[in-house]
Amino acid sequence: MADAEFLQAHSRQANADHLAGLAAECALKALIAGFLGGYVNPNDRVVHPDTGTPITMHVNLLWPEMSTIVRSRSASTLMTVLTTEPFATWKVDERYSDGSHLSPNTVSERIVAARAVVGILEQAHIDGVLS
Repeated sequence: MADAEFLQAHSRQANADHLAGLAAECALKALIAGFLGGYVNPNDRVVHPDTGTPITMHVNLLWPEMSTIVRSRSASTLMTVLTTEPFATWKVDERYSDGSHLSPNTVSERIVAARAVVGILEQAHIDGVLS
């Protein structure tokens, strides 16, 4: 997350956007495994708490899925972040693009969303609710 913010501040939008998406994805998966009933299987994949299947999706698909996961659990702080879908058009393979299609506003929205999710994860660790 820190690198995404650093790169954004130095007008490196494509790399900032890519890292923001990965930071958000990792934070969501950590929340699933440590707080929302999922776990990490022997193959190091986070397992979906409702379906029992490994989560292989990236943030663009995981973000909307989180509403389903959170709905039946007490995670109201996370639910407020999930009301928008800033990563709907984010794609992991855009790391190969020149980033010219990205607007600074889009990247800013994604940085803010990723920071919010990372902050929720950090607070959960501080509060001792994550293992």
